[in-house]
Amino acid sequence: MNLIHWSGFFKKQKEAKELLESLNYAQLQYINRLPKHIVFAELLERVCQLCESKYAFVGELVSTDEEQRVLKPVAVSNKFSDKKNWPPFETRPETDTALCDRNTLYGSVITSAIPVISNDPKNDSRNCPAGLERPDWKNFLGLPCFYGSTLMGLVCLADHNRDYSDELVAFLRPLLVTCGNLLHAYDSDLREEKATEELHASRLSLEYQVMEHTHQSRMSNEKLRLENSDRMMVEKQLRASLEEKEILLKEVYHRTKNNLQIISSLIKLKMRQVGDPKFSELLKEVLNQIQVIGRIHNKVVQENDLSNIDCQDYFRDLVNEIVCSYGYPPEEFSLSLWTEGRSLDMGKSLYLGLIVNELVTNSIKHAFQSSKMNELSIQLIQDIELGKTFLTFRDNGPGLPSNFDWKQKTSGLNLVVTLVEKQMEGEIELGPGPGTEFIISYPDQIPKTTPTT
Repeated sequence: MNLIHWSGFFKKQKEAKELLESLNYAQLQYINRLPKHIVFAELLERVCQLCESKYAFVGELVSTDEEQRVLKPVAVSNKFSDKKNWPPFETRPETDTALCDRNTLYGSVITSAIPVISNDPKNDSRNCPAGLERPDWKNFLGLPCFYGSTLMGLVCLADHNRDYSDELVAFLRPLLVTCGNLLHAYDSDLREEKATEELHASRLSLEYQVMEHTHQSRMSNEKLRLENSDRMMVEKQLRASLEEKEILLKEVYHRTKNNLQIISSLIKLKMRQVGDPKFSELLKEVLNQIQVIGRIHNKVVQENDLSNIDCQDYFRDLVNEIVCSYGYPPEEFSLSLWTEGRSLDMGKSLYLGLIVNELVTNSIKHAFQSSKMNELSIQLIQDIELGKTFLTFRDNGPGLPSNFDWKQKTSGLNLVVTLVEKQMEGEIELGPGPGTEFIISYPDQIPKTTPTT
């Protein structure tokens, strides 16, 4: 009996770890700017395997022109292509409103905002909207996704080998929190994109007006006098418009910062609830990564400058916060920091912040020791002739084992390698030490490409 009990316990622990890793990976994909449907499609495949379900989908609630909220599909599992088993997604767009009907299983999830379990859907009157063929499901589980108190959408599973249960609903709560946060984050990104496009279009339109008036002013002296007056008026409008758009953009960054703080608070809450130290450690790493991004947005809001973020203050505050989060007192830690008084734009600050976060975390886990002075050194030096910048990171620990492949995908340094080589198109190599030393180089002009994983 004890063997059976412990076998079940370790299985649940393994499943919970796999779920957390999948959620962590989905959040990393969002940070890397992958499209929403790809992030959720990969997450669904993992959830299907983990929950032994044949079908799964994620839907989000969107507002129509008539100020109604309808359910739109975000992603469906690869095995969910049978029209008989999911007819609403293969019909005309107006049938999306049927997904919010109280007389459907998924509609009842939306209207009740609580989990819906149906282990006998064939005899369940909510199984299918009017006028559509009844899906051939063995069982059904519908789970609402919230961001705060706002219902963002739902996650549905179908055809489990056994009946769905409240225990599975409790197990999937981290999935629902992550899905709600991701849906809200993608919605915020879309709003930010629209604001940026409107700003760009406004600038182009006003610049064209200025050019047109300038050209007309050259036709004659009389027209020059009149057009100069018109140009001054247009320039005044341009300045007023730019000031308005800059205020809007600052507000977008301020709201993004607040959203990241909310996400951080949710993760901290989960850290207090999770009893397993390994899970708590994973959540702490995710929290540190989110706080790196939040620190950048906070700098932008405070300094009102996207292209001149002070490296010295940024790296010092970042490292001190990470070390303190792991409980090391100031007398057991020293930081040597040299950045040549340089400033970075928002993009480079974000990448370098995530890199330094991972390297400092790695040193704390494997190099720091209690009751001794733990040392970290960070240098950021620009080589104008080569057109490159070099970031050198070093600790005074025992160093990496000689046979350790730190570039392998299972290594904790995999995120650092990905950011350097794929995002910044740079190079990373292991230095001679002493301790563990990494030398990173990247071009001063990083091409603006779509982030990849």
